[in-house]
Amino acid sequence: MSKLQFKNKWVLVTGASSGLGEEMARQLAFQHGANLILLARRKDKLEQLKAALEKEAGISVKIIVADLSQLHDVDHAIDQLLADGQLYATILNAGVTYFGKHSELSWEQFQTMLQTNVVSVVRFTNRLVSHFESTGKEGGVLI
Repeated sequence: MSKLQFKNKWVLVTGASSGLGEEMARQLAFQHGANLILLARRKDKLEQLKAALEKEAGISVKIIVADLSQLHDVDHAIDQLLADGQLYATILNAGVTYFGKHSELSWEQFQTMLQTNVVSVVRFTNRLVSHFESTGKEGGVLI
């Protein structure tokens, strides 16, 4: 397998509103010249990052606001990504955690973690790998 070339290609980064996702988006923009699709729950943070990257790195940025603990948001986001056939690569970085005693973790919080950290990743991976295989296009998924 050859090394992926990101220059002027569309790359999705989930969990892009902060932390590792934001940093990976910045590195893809500044070091690799990738156009980005930024996905997270916080629209205001995504819009701020979009404005900064378009201005400072000279790339194009699209945003998708989605709650990856909700399967309908996951499916809608994937449908948007695949609609124009331009997706080249994906970094599945979104995740939630719980800082506290396990005995104090509610079932609802656990369900949110499970849906976001496991179910959405499997759903994205299955659909995107199938897409790349069926189209024969070069691409990649990083988890």
